[in-house]
Amino acid sequence: MCYSAMTAAYLRELEHMGKLDREGMAELYRLRQGRGKVSVPFAMDRSFDNPRDDWEREMQALRDAWRADREREWQEELFKQSRHLADVERILASKPDQEA
Repeated sequence: MCYSAMTAAYLRELEHMGKLDREGMAELYRLRQGRGKVSVPFAMDRSFDNPRDDWEREMQALRDAWRADREREWQEELFKQSRHLADVERILASKPDQEA
């Protein structure tokens, strides 16, 4: 079983046993929305892909809002890396090959 599946199963088990701290998780997602530096496992984010109740829909909305805020940063980073790759490829293409 992969990590994502194990995390999703564990969250469902905690929920079933009544030990899932919904308010704590909501606070975690609100902190991440406000500060952006709070780390949440990807598998936990994925557990809200198919919400079953109002609380899960709220968590999904917080997750989606955070992703939308971060998308611009990710696009900028991707552009920097693409530009760097193109620069390096141009430099390597302009150098003559050296034989051993």
